[in-house]
Amino acid sequence: MNYHSLTGSNLTTFSVGVVNGVYGHPTTFPAPTITQLAIEALIDAFVTENAAYEGHTATKAEMEDKKAELMAGLDTEAAYVNTITTTDPTIIELAGFIATKGNGTKKNKPGQVTGITLDRGISRELISECPVTENAEGYGALLVANNPLPPNIVITDGGQILIEDDGMPGPSPGAVPLPGSINVILDLTKGRKKTFSNLQIGTTYYVYYWAMNSAGVSVLSDGVSRSVIE
Repeated sequence: MNYHSLTGSNLTTFSVGVVNGVYGHPTTFPAPTITQLAIEALIDAFVTENAAYEGHTATKAEMEDKKAELMAGLDTEAAYVNTITTTDPTIIELAGFIATKGNGTKKNKPGQVTGITLDRGISRELISECPVTENAEGYGALLVANNPLPPNIVITDGGQILIEDDGMPGPSPGAVPLPGSINVILDLTKGRKKTFSNLQIGTTYYVYYWAMNSAGVSVLSDGVSRSVIE
C-alpha cells in the first residue's frame, strides 16, 4: 500500500502501471470492480489538476481532491487484486502493486472446475473454455479421443499426470502428428481457453480440466465431450 505516499508524476506512473497490469492481463484479472475507462478518467483528472497546481493556476486543495479520488480508485483496484491473488506476490506484481507481507491467511487449493464448454472451431479443431474457479491461478486440460479417460492415464490429487506404458511406440521427437493419430493432448498453459487442433473427423473427444495455485491442484473435472465434423 506504499502508493499512498506517491505524489505528482510518480503517482501518475504508478497508476498507469496498475492499468496496464490489471487490464493487460484479462486471464489473471477477468472482472475488475472498476472499469478501465473509469480509472483512466481518474488518472487524467489528477494529471490535469496536478499540472494546473504546478503551474499555479489551481490550488493545492483542488489538486488534493483529485488525488484523493484517484487513491480511492486505486484502493478499489488493490482490494480486487487481493481477492484474485490471495496475497501471492507474483500475481500481485502483475498488476503493478508491490506485495506486502499480507495477513498471513493460508491459501486454499482451488475447487473443482465446472461449467466447461467444448465447441467446434475450424476444420479438425475443438475449442474449450471454463469459467473462473475460486482460488485458481491457472488451468490445465486433458483431451482424450474416443472414450472417457482411458485406464493408462492417471491424475493424482497431488497434481501429477501419470501416463502408464501401454506398449505402443510414440512419435519420434519433433515429428508432426498425422491427422487422427492423436489420442491424448495435455494442455499445460495456464489460460482458461484451450484450442485443440489436427483432430480426426468423426471422432468424439473428451476434455477434462484441473485448476491450480501455489497451494495445490484441484480434483479433475467431469468430462465434456464433442465429436469432430468437417
